[in-house]
Amino acid sequence: MERFTITADLVTPAIVSTLTLDGLLGAILFEDMQDIDQAHAAIPLRCSDGLFHASAAQAVGPVESGKHGLIAGLRATHDLDLSLIKQAPNGQPHRHIGLTRRSDFGNVMNGYRTIMAQSIQWHADGDPEEILELLETVEFIGKKRTAGFGQVRGWRLTESDLDGLADAQGQPLRPVPLLMWHGDRNAIRADAAWRPAYWLPEHRAICAVPKGINP
Repeated sequence: MERFTITADLVTPAIVSTLTLDGLLGAILFEDMQDIDQAHAAIPLRCSDGLFHASAAQAVGPVESGKHGLIAGLRATHDLDLSLIKQAPNGQPHRHIGLTRRSDFGNVMNGYRTIMAQSIQWHADGDPEEILELLETVEFIGKKRTAGFGQVRGWRLTESDLDGLADAQGQPLRPVPLLMWHGDRNAIRADAAWRPAYWLPEHRAICAVPKGINP
C-alpha cells in the first residue's frame, strides 16, 4: 500500500457533493461484478474496520460554485387500483387533481450544486497503479453524467504524504466516525454516511467531516 493523490482534469462543471474515492471505485467495480459485497471487497484501498483510507473529492485551483436545476417528470408505469384511491361523497373516485396532488405526482424540480474547477483530486492509501487502471476508462464522474456534467479529460497520479483520512492540520478529508477519529477534536461534526454502500441507513453515524461537506 502507498499514499498517493489521484487527479481528474475536468472539461465540464461537476456535481460531486461528497464523492469519496472508495465510492467511485466501488461503483466502477460493481458495474463489472454486479455484486455489491464483492465489489466493495475488491476496492484496492487500505481499509480499517470498514473505513477506507480515501478522501472525498476536492476541487483544485480557482473554483466557481453554481446551481443547476433539472426537472424530473413522474410517470406511472402501471394501472392504479381504484379501490386504493379516496372516494368522493358520491362513492366514485376523485377525478380532480388539486395543486397538492399535482406537486406530489407531477414534474419535480431538483437543484444541484455544481463546481467549475480545473481538476478534482483525492488523497488515498492503497494500490495506486491498480486504481489508475480502473479510472483511466472513466470519462464522467459525479451526478448527472448523462447530462454532460463531470466530463474528465484525463487522470494523473502523484505521490502524497496524506493517508486519505486527515490533512496536515488534522482536519478530516472525509466523513470519519467519531470513535475512529484521531485528528482535531474540534473538527466539524455531522450525521453522515461513512462507508459504502453510502445509501444504506446503517452506514450512517456521527462523524468528523470536512468543512463545507454535504452529508
